[in-house]
Amino acid sequence: MYECYNLMKGGIILGPSALGRSERFNQIVFPEKAMFILNTMAVMGIVYFIFLIGVKMDKNLILNPRKKAYRIGAISLVVPFVLVGFMSYLLQRPLAGLVQGHFFLFLAASLSITAFPVLALALEELNLLTSELGKLAMSSSMINDMIGWFFMGLFVALHQRNSINSLRAIASTTLLITFITHVLRPCIILIDKITPAGRLVDRVYVVAILITVLFLSLLSNMVGASAVDAPLVLGIVIPEGSPLGASIVERTETVVGQILLPLFFVRCGLAVDVFKIADMTAFAALEFVVFMGYVGKLAATVLISLYCGVSIRHSLSLGLIMNIRGLVEVITFIHWRSQKVIPNSQINRWN
Repeated sequence: MYECYNLMKGGIILGPSALGRSERFNQIVFPEKAMFILNTMAVMGIVYFIFLIGVKMDKNLILNPRKKAYRIGAISLVVPFVLVGFMSYLLQRPLAGLVQGHFFLFLAASLSITAFPVLALALEELNLLTSELGKLAMSSSMINDMIGWFFMGLFVALHQRNSINSLRAIASTTLLITFITHVLRPCIILIDKITPAGRLVDRVYVVAILITVLFLSLLSNMVGASAVDAPLVLGIVIPEGSPLGASIVERTETVVGQILLPLFFVRCGLAVDVFKIADMTAFAALEFVVFMGYVGKLAATVLISLYCGVSIRHSLSLGLIMNIRGLVEVITFIHWRSQKVIPNSQINRWN
């Protein structure tokens, strides 16, 4: 997890915020053809990485969430969402030159949601994934995520130009998820059944699934969702302990994690241009709104956890854990930028 920040810092240094301000440097290091290849590899890296997270995920967290998780997950979403909306209303005058449209609606949703793929990686790195606190955090983030992404998808659909496009986006997304759960999942189960016990699945099936992931990523983007949403769903529907899932992880994890994914973080850094920040007063106000979103989520999580009988120490730890942010948020903002949901000044460039 810490490596990704270093890679992004490297990208920022190479980008228009530092060395990339030189046209000569860009022509030599990042010619147009090279950037096309870099963009393609970066997107493939993040798509496959999110897919692998879905494959390795503990499916019991989805099927049997804890009772405490419902309260913690819901409250930790509602409070920061309302708080960010309220602060945005109070500061609408200084922020008028920086943001536009329904940006704060999407910002509030983003700050309210705890992305469970990011949380799973962080807890695994801290050796907390199998602990009591880790299980509660994952269950709570799962509830938080399901509620949050439902409304997030609804917001994106309503952002369409007219009601027909909104209904089309919702219907297309529903059909895509139905196709994954009712067509692709039975095929995956069939592959597992015909694979001899104790053996890896044939390479043909692994390649077929990997191609399907890219195809679903394209469809996901076409219907208005982000490129990683459908691949994540496909990863989740692969049964836990599946021979196919084990084969995919064994044969792709190293290439994805050590080669393709780092390219994504570098590319994110290259997209940052600090010189695009023209109004520092508005920028400071925006940062204050974001800060209040984090504070609201921390306070809400701690208080509801104490109400549910969690110790003070674990409640505070859970509040900090639920505020963890990572690559899913980066993907979300890049997607919103491409869909013109947020203005240019928030995500500087991703060409």
